[in-house]
Amino acid sequence: MLDVVFRATKSTSYTSLSFAEGDSLVKPFSVEEVKAVIWDCDSYKSPGPDGVNFGFLKEFWAEMQVDIMRFITEFHRNDKLSKEFWAEMQVDIMRFITEFHRNDKLSKGINSKFITLIAKCYFGDSDIVCQEQTDSRWDEARKTHKELLLFKVDFEKAYDSVDWWYLDTVMGKMSFPMLWQKWISECVCTATASVLVNGSPIEEFPMERGLRQGDPLSPFLFLLATKGLNVMMRAMVQANLYTGYNIGSENSTVVSHLLFADDTLLLGNKSWANARVLRGVLSLFEKVSVLKVNFHKSMLVGVNIGASWLTEVASMLDCKVGKVPFMYLGMPIGGDPRRLSFWEPIVSSIHTRLSRWKNHFLSFGSRLILLKSVVTCLPLYALSFFKALSGAWWTGSYIVEEVQHRFVRRVGDGDDTFFWSNPWLGGVPLCVRYRHLLDLATNQSISVAEMCALGWEEGGAGWQWRRHLWVWAEKLLAECRGLLLDIALQTNISDSWIWQTDIGGGYSVRDAYSRFTALADGTTTGASDLIWHKQVPLKVSVLAWRLLRNKLLGGAQYYSS
Repeated sequence: MLDVVFRATKSTSYTSLSFAEGDSLVKPFSVEEVKAVIWDCDSYKSPGPDGVNFGFLKEFWAEMQVDIMRFITEFHRNDKLSKEFWAEMQVDIMRFITEFHRNDKLSKGINSKFITLIAKCYFGDSDIVCQEQTDSRWDEARKTHKELLLFKVDFEKAYDSVDWWYLDTVMGKMSFPMLWQKWISECVCTATASVLVNGSPIEEFPMERGLRQGDPLSPFLFLLATKGLNVMMRAMVQANLYTGYNIGSENSTVVSHLLFADDTLLLGNKSWANARVLRGVLSLFEKVSVLKVNFHKSMLVGVNIGASWLTEVASMLDCKVGKVPFMYLGMPIGGDPRRLSFWEPIVSSIHTRLSRWKNHFLSFGSRLILLKSVVTCLPLYALSFFKALSGAWWTGSYIVEEVQHRFVRRVGDGDDTFFWSNPWLGGVPLCVRYRHLLDLATNQSISVAEMCALGWEEGGAGWQWRRHLWVWAEKLLAECRGLLLDIALQTNISDSWIWQTDIGGGYSVRDAYSRFTALADGTTTGASDLIWHKQVPLKVSVLAWRLLRNKLLGGAQYYSS
């Protein structure tokens, strides 16, 4: 195995850039390119001590364009980040801040990271592809009863342990231009750090290794650092020392590993040979890259593999046996989103974020900001992949019940509308209005078209009961038949859902938002525009909102409590 790895690392196994691709990386930066990259960045990303973020650069691009392009051009020409030039540029930034502060045009902090301009590359949908590939491999193995072995690698202090010399060597093997390598080295090696002592920072000192976490460039550089592991795993597969997992029956593809930033997943068939190769390759990769693998934190998961065999292999690898579902790229792999247990980790994470003791000391406005950020951001990633059960999020929500009640069924030919359960007559389902008749009916899932064809008039064959109707049930049936007297189906029109409040125009977001806002904030409807005006400070808006809702504690309320 050592001989195979040695030949792989010495050969041209690394994916290399062509001359044209390398030349395109070091071309002079154009104004359009720099502007496109700035506009592609989050306006509120990484606020820092200088009080400037990308939102500031977007807001004052016309004023800052010349200085920004001078800074970028200087970097392109000398491959050095000029601290003097950046200090001069910060003086201009502070001048803009002072000039526009009186007009309240600046409301967010800033820290502009020009490394993003140098990177010229984007994550795109790579994380989505990796997550979908992993989940699809799991589903295929489970359905076809194939044996699938997964090893989730945990690197110890992954970003802090990257060796700069090794990273530069990898870029050289991938045929990155020398100028590009100098740029990356300048961005990485000029990092400094400071330590707080008694609340005051000491003098900054340089770093000797590692990548800055939170830096938009760091995930890409770490992915380059793991290229060595990619080369080793491919060499093991080509030498038939490691058996990857075969995808599909015809024209099958072998997958042995998935790498995305510091999330590494190794896949293969069930065999002791695979387990030994995994241990050997990871140990060799440690020696080459100085990236240490936390075997005791790494996890071994099997599909259609016995627990006893997994335990033996985990003991040999000195790792733990994982359970299903397990987390990869922040998403549960191998679970069933139709079960409430699938969503428990996400709900628990939201609960943990909102129940920290520090939150009790936040102001009311800060709590509102925290609530919006947590409830909006945490479930969003999971909901982009899976459909959530209504019971996981909306159980007991009167607003959601209001949404459901405002949708009604417009009947055309009646083929796609259930007679009892859909709200097609008067906006209320017949199963709600005539619940006792539904309990006695034998055809509870019958459609409107089938009911009409059988006959819903008196004595019609559509009315079929489990037993003879009593007098009170006969009265309910007569009332129900009276509602159906004027109903005529249109055979050339399909059934459809409509928004109840605007039958002519259909559903509109504006109408729904206005109605739900009035529903949730009925006591302050008249003053809501004034209270929540964008120029009113948040603490003033919150105070007025609580005052109108009689939620402020007065003297009598304090004494009573």
